[in-house]
This record gives sequence, structure tokens and C-alpha cells, in this order.
Amino acid sequence: MAFEKPTQLFFVRHGQTDWNVQGKLQGRQDIPLNHQGRLEAKELASRLKKGFDICFSSPSRRAQETALIITEASIPIYLENKLLERDFGPWEGRSRREYQEDLEKKFVETDEAMQSRVFECLEQLVQLHKGKTILVVSHGGVLRNILKVIAPDAPEDVPNCGCFLLSRIQESFLFEGWL
Repeated sequence: MAFEKPTQLFFVRHGQTDWNVQGKLQGRQDIPLNHQGRLEAKELASRLKKGFDICFSSPSRRAQETALIITEASIPIYLENKLLERDFGPWEGRSRREYQEDLEKKFVETDEAMQSRVFECLEQLVQLHKGKTILVVSHGGVLRNILKVIAPDAPEDVPNCGCFLLSRIQESFLFEGWL
């Protein structure tokens, strides 16, 4: 059996937005990066200096802008709806504190529903781009749910422009760590 080069997936949370600073739930709202968020993305780009083969991004403006800064527009950026943040329904635009105090959380996408769509997407990416180095730019909720499944002992806090690496070896994902 020939050695198969692992597929590497670099997961990045978008840079800071004004709503992050204000403690508001963004969810599917299309909030742009603020000045600090652009600086964070530039700093991460200089740290990564990685030759990505392809990039997939949530279609939200904050994720797209982060992807564009990191790649310096040197590779195509494909938009993928399955990488969108959790749908917080009527909680979008409201404070995290209010959300955490509500025990029912009606009309909010569950972890299970989010994990289902995200892992379906990841399986497709890996199958279509075996052995490639892939940049995936998404959201804190998406990245936390990936970590819950693949690396449950990893810290759940994903800062703005936080980045971790997963390798796909045969049929398993391996958490390689934070970058």
C-alpha cells in the first residue's frame, strides 16, 4: 500500500467585529470586520505563511474578508453555506448574557444539527481535495463544535483569528494543535 499524503485543514475563526466587542450574538447576521479584526487577520497571515492549495469560507462578510487577507487573494476562495455560524434565530443581535440566561433557547440551531452540516461539508472537502492543504475560515460556534467531536479535551475558547490544524489520515481526523 502506497503512502498517502494526509489532507491538512487549517481552521480559522474570523477576525474581530464590533459585535464581538459589544458581546452580541452575530449568528447569520452579516457583520463586517472592524479595524482590529483586519489587523488580527494580517498578523495571522504573517504567522502562517503556508502554501494553501485551496480556501473555503463561510459566505459571511467577516469570514470572507478574513480569508481574503490571509490568502492575499493568491488562491480561489470558495463560499460554503455549511460553514455559516449557528442560526441563533431571534437571539441574533442580542447579548450573550441574555442568551445564556434563557433556559429554553427556542428557535436556535442545536449542536447536533450544526455538527451534522459541518461534518458533511468536511467529508466532502476531504474527498474532493485528498492530500491538499486547505484553509477553512468560519466562526467560533462552528470551530467549537468541530473540536467537541474531534478533540474534546482541547480548550473550547476559540479567539478571533484563532487557528488550529486537523490532518485527515485515512478515515480519521487528527487534531494537530493550535497555531
